[in-house]
Order: sequence, then structure tokens, then C-alpha cells
Amino acid sequence: MSAGVDPQELGETDVVVDREKGTARITLPPARTHAVRLDSGIPQRARSNAEHTVAALVRSLGYTSVIVPSRTEGQ
Repeated sequence: MSAGVDPQELGETDVVVDREKGTARITLPPARTHAVRLDSGIPQRARSNAEHTVAALVRSLGYTSVIVPSRTEGQ
């Protein structure tokens, strides 16, 4: 079983930064799972893990206000 967010699905408008204000907003694509048998909590955990990881990465680049929502399926 694998689950996660594919960064290749990020679109041009999904990343918005303001270097002067030190803010960043990265809208993640929906988390996807690849398995025969699916635990219903796995996509939510994958989404949450991806949001926290991306936020930590962007904060390490010096942005002080970081927002990382995820798109829902079909957005």
C-alpha cells in the first residue's frame, strides 16, 4: 500500500509567495492511494503528512506565514 501527494500535479497557480511579507501558500493536489484493500484513514493521513512536510520545508526557506491546504478530488 502506498499513499501520498504527487508534486508533479502542482499547477502554476498552486504556489503563491510574497518574499517581502515572508508568506507562502501552496495548495496541494489530493492525496492518492494505490492498493487493493484500502483503509479509509490512509488518504487523510497521507494528506496531513504532506501538508506538514511541505509547510516545514517552506518555513525552512525563511517564510514565516505558510498555508498549505489540499485540493479535494475533482478540483
